[in-house]
Amino acid sequence: MDPLTIGVGIALWLAFRKQGESQFGVLTPEREEVYKNALEHLKDPMRLMELAKEFQVTGLKAQAAILRKRAEWRGRTDQQRESHEAIFKKAMQSENIQAILHVAQAFEDMTATVKAAQLRERVTNLVRERQEQASKTVKTTSNGTSKVVDIPKNITVDPNTKTAEE
Repeated sequence: MDPLTIGVGIALWLAFRKQGESQFGVLTPEREEVYKNALEHLKDPMRLMELAKEFQVTGLKAQAAILRKRAEWRGRTDQQRESHEAIFKKAMQSENIQAILHVAQAFEDMTATVKAAQLRERVTNLVRERQEQASKTVKTTSNGTSKVVDIPKNITVDPNTKTAEE
């Protein structure tokens, strides 16, 4: 083996060893704090994109992807904001649980977790209201017994049989 190959091999081995000892791809408590604060408080989409690039370079691909989505959410146009707000309001007024959950998932996919949580709370309230209505309906319509009036009468008359009235 020539000295150049040995030198390159040692350099690569040292680089991988140093990378293994470093914090590459590890969400340290400090990085996690920066990540959470950026998602919650950072409004500038350009700064969010820069932070996403930094997280990507340090091996935190999932967090980088979420930061990019948050940057897209923060960088929406006024028309997009109005459209999203109209969708949110319509979902909040809806009675269709499946549609509300679908909209909530879409908002969550866009990193609008507060709006998604509000929509899910709406679903919880709708389910609770429907359960209360169902329990009231059951309590007022039946107590588990049948009344004589509830039993259907046989109205077919056979001319050969005599009734008690005759």
